[in-house]
Amino acid sequence: MKKCHIIGNVRGMGLLLAVELMLDRDKKIPLDPKLGVGSWIRDYCYEKGMIIRNNGDILVIAPSLTITKEQADFMLDLMEEAILKAVEHFGFQY
Repeated sequence: MKKCHIIGNVRGMGLLLAVELMLDRDKKIPLDPKLGVGSWIRDYCYEKGMIIRNNGDILVIAPSLTITKEQADFMLDLMEEAILKAVEHFGFQY
């Protein structure tokens, strides 16, 4: 997701993944927690049919171990859409 500039780090094991959002990933500058970007993305995904958890500006996904390819594609596409919409909504410039 190179075009999602606020993605600072992706880590996890198996299907349990955490996506850390940052203002500047190269300089490791975090987002202002008062903005609530992670919560905004969580709510956006929920409205579109996907439950995602956030811990501040860390998005956590933990899909079922029996997830299908189509469901995984939906999940990743929706996360990308939500992150790009957040960049637009909050006016992050790159």
